[in-house]
Amino acid sequence: MKKYSNKTVIESLGLPMLTCFDDLVKELSLSGKLVYWLTKQDAEGRYKTFFIEKKDGDKRKINAPSLSLKIVQRWVLENILGFFTKA
Repeated sequence: MKKYSNKTVIESLGLPMLTCFDDLVKELSLSGKLVYWLTKQDAEGRYKTFFIEKKDGDKRKINAPSLSLKIVQRWVLENILGFFTKA
């Protein structure tokens, strides 16, 4: 029986191999400080909150990501999650 490592599987799928924080920073082509700030648990400053009116008159709360966070989210969608939607 052949043993496969996670690295073998990830590489065979064409997904980026992220083993540490620096790998993520390199793949995103962003500064380490920015990526660290985006990954902090406290979301203050990363989302703009506003409300829009619904048809029934109630308000819907919208939390829109900052441009930096949106770039990272798009990268994850296209380079990791997108793989699973193509299969």
